[in-house]
Amino acid sequence: MNLLKFIEPDCILTGLNAPDIDTLLYQQAEVIHRLTPDRYLEDHTLEKLVQMLRDREHKQSTGLGNSILVPHARVPAFNHLGISIAVLKEPMEYDTIDGLPIRLSCMVIAPAETPNIVIKIWSTLAKLLNDPAVHQYFLQAPDPTTIFEYLKKSDLDLDLSITASDIMVKPRVKLKTTTSLQDVTHLMYIHKEPCLAVVDDQNRIVGQVTTDNVFQYGMPEFFTQLQSVSFVRQFNPLDKYFQHENEMTAANIMKTDIATVPPTATLIEIIFQLSVKRRLKVFVTGKEGKLLGVIDRLAILDRAINF
Repeated sequence: MNLLKFIEPDCILTGLNAPDIDTLLYQQAEVIHRLTPDRYLEDHTLEKLVQMLRDREHKQSTGLGNSILVPHARVPAFNHLGISIAVLKEPMEYDTIDGLPIRLSCMVIAPAETPNIVIKIWSTLAKLLNDPAVHQYFLQAPDPTTIFEYLKKSDLDLDLSITASDIMVKPRVKLKTTTSLQDVTHLMYIHKEPCLAVVDDQNRIVGQVTTDNVFQYGMPEFFTQLQSVSFVRQFNPLDKYFQHENEMTAANIMKTDIATVPPTATLIEIIFQLSVKRRLKVFVTGKEGKLLGVIDRLAILDRAINF
């Protein structure tokens, strides 16, 4: 399945004036609605499609970061695939992962019965637009035809099976082996991360630190075999932590038994690691073990189920 089949110059908007999210959603949805054959629309009015897009944004922002927005709606009995690409004339302030304003918006309206399509489309377009050269090219494109001609030369083939590269997210924070234990726990707290990757200077993953690693540091080995600790109520398991926190680093408590998968790993492989193997995170790695992204249970719920 090639994405170009569903893209034409008329569905590409350049120099778009969109001061807010409602204006942007309406303008892109209007293009999709206008270009969709009547036989596929049935009772799906423009207003209905816009409301579904708004509802999705109210549920959670689709701002991916890097100034890219991927608004979408999964519409029951909508037997068509509508795509619109918009290049904004001025940056639009909006809720995004990295705080950057929106410059590029890729809208998808697809049948509710085929959720994989939406995931694969936004993943394919996001990979393309996250290339700095392509990103800048789109922003400077003088007209829709320029962008369309560029897309014709791009690899837009869709493999509808979901892989790690489709649902992974960039790590919000990473540790070095030399990161102090105080900084490790502080980063975990402020980012609400129970598991952080440890990487070397070449961004190769060498281990992970979990909250369990921190808590278990001062726990005697035999405690893991107990059913109750009521008889040692006066024991403070954090004493050892506080005694050594100033001299310890991530290297002292990290574990090297980690779950890594390539970008091509299937959804079942990922869920197997998270569910059956009880991993907190699965790390997606590329050549030479370099960290590309992370996947946890929330990423599965967000990207593969609720998307």
